[in-house]
Amino acid sequence: MSHYMFRCPVSGENVQRWIDDDPDGARNSYVIVDCPACGKLHFVNRSTHKLLGHECE
Repeated sequence: MSHYMFRCPVSGENVQRWIDDDPDGARNSYVIVDCPACGKLHFVNRSTHKLLGHECE
C-alpha cells in the first residue's frame, strides 16, 4: 500500500489516504477513492498520486 496526501478540490482540505499497490496494473491508471472531507469520489493516479484533472498542480 502507498500512502499519499491530496487537497480535496471541493472542500480545499488536505486528505490522507492509502492506495493498494498493483504491480500488474497500468502505469497511468486511476483508482477511485472516497473523500472524507467532502463525501464525494475522486480519481487518483496510481503512480503520481495526482487527482484526475489536476495533473499539472
